Amino acid sequence: MTKNPPSEPLEGDLLACLAAGSFRTYLTTFGNAKNLRSLATEKLRECSRKQVLDICSQIEKDTVSAIEQLHEALSANEGDSESLIDDALLSLRGAALLAHDVLQQHRLQPPEALLNASTLLHDHCILALGDCPEVQDAVSKLCCSWWELQIQGREALVPQTLPYILVRANASGRPSDVRANASGRPSDVKSCYTMRDAFGLLDFDDPTIADVKKLMLRAAFNPAFIQRSEGRRFLAFLFGLHPQLVRDLTTIVRNQSH
Repeated sequence: MTKNPPSEPLEGDLLACLAAGSFRTYLTTFGNAKNLRSLATEKLRECSRKQVLDICSQIEKDTVSAIEQLHEALSANEGDSESLIDDALLSLRGAALLAHDVLQQHRLQPPEALLNASTLLHDHCILALGDCPEVQDAVSKLCCSWWELQIQGREALVPQTLPYILVRANASGRPSDVRANASGRPSDVKSCYTMRDAFGLLDFDDPTIADVKKLMLRAAFNPAFIQRSEGRRFLAFLFGLHPQLVRDLTTIVRNQSH
């Protein structure tokens, strides 16, 4: 995602862009303009319920549009594909960040369209993107917020969020990991602790979650978890999830003590 964002549309006015039909352009700018986020936060506090509904509906529509554009550009071998991909990714990052801000301001009664947009972002923009942390981090933060705020429908935002935050948190404890998506931030471990109850939704007898279980076990000997209070509390929580997981964790702890 190397493309420079376009100039700020209509002086960054959220509602003006919505009325003018330039909301998609607004989203591509929103993710890389801190002043737009502060302006949007102020505007969202003042919005009527109808305006919030309209904003969320447009976020959902533009999320669908950006996902379709991304899929078409990825499957095409045309000269402008890279530009279309960058534009779609900027839009999706902006959609995730704005959706998060709307959720924080209107957490007591978030519109259905906001959950729909968040679900689309979860399904298409976390594991499905491969390696695009600018977008993935924004989407996973949005999904974690739905869970932390205990809002109805949050369970749909769990399946891809859990493995992603585990990968990020485990990477943060490996100084030799120099991949682009290696995080190194305490916030990744904190996200795991924030989402701890969501791990109880996993079916530990289902073989398809084998990779997630491996990531959970890796956390047990990762300094990123061991050296941080949220990490230690997260590991303590894992000891109450499933008998086989507890046996595996106990083995790891015993091996570390020798």
